[in-house]
Amino acid sequence: MDTARELKKMQQPLPSLTYFAVPGLAEPIRWLLAYGDYEYLENSISFDIWGDYKESTPAGQLPIFKVKGKVLHQSMAISRFLGTIQNLAGNTPMENWEIDAAVDTVTDLRLKIVAWSVETDPERKDRLAYTLQNEFLPEFLGNLERQAEKNHGHLALKKITWADIVFAATDHFLSDVYTSAFGGTELLSGYPNLLSIVRSVRNIPTIKRWLSSRDHELS
Repeated sequence: MDTARELKKMQQPLPSLTYFAVPGLAEPIRWLLAYGDYEYLENSISFDIWGDYKESTPAGQLPIFKVKGKVLHQSMAISRFLGTIQNLAGNTPMENWEIDAAVDTVTDLRLKIVAWSVETDPERKDRLAYTLQNEFLPEFLGNLERQAEKNHGHLALKKITWADIVFAATDHFLSDVYTSAFGGTELLSGYPNLLSIVRSVRNIPTIKRWLSSRDHELS
């Protein structure tokens, strides 16, 4: 695949990403776009107008990514697409399964933490917090940690794939939720190989530059 040609083709006309003005499900997409140093438009939809806008989306959901006349939806499908055209996917069906399985595990992690964070019933929230801290996170993060160790600091294939970028992007916004809720405890504390993935991704020059620019804009 001629990656340079694919990147150039994607720029005409300028792609656009539509989501709410929060990290959420669009965050991995943003990081993958930053990895490729894409120029794109970000359309932020307010929650106030979402009800009226919803009918115009393919599946009544955000994010959507418009590129070359196509409207792509489903955040992980968009992420997989961006990973594939940037040579961050596998070369065989089995390699792609390995990447997809890692991403699905990261998705499970996100869903559990989000389910706890949005729970409003105090008793149920306490039960979810106990299960999260004492059962789910040790099991899932432990499995991912062993996987990262086996893959030499990556989630799959012993090299960087789009799974690593999805994981780092997901950690970026989940860690803030987790740390503030559990008395300053870091989500990845005690998982050195997972921390290494996050640091490596954050230090990719294009992503590092984008994060620095975004932090400056938000300050």
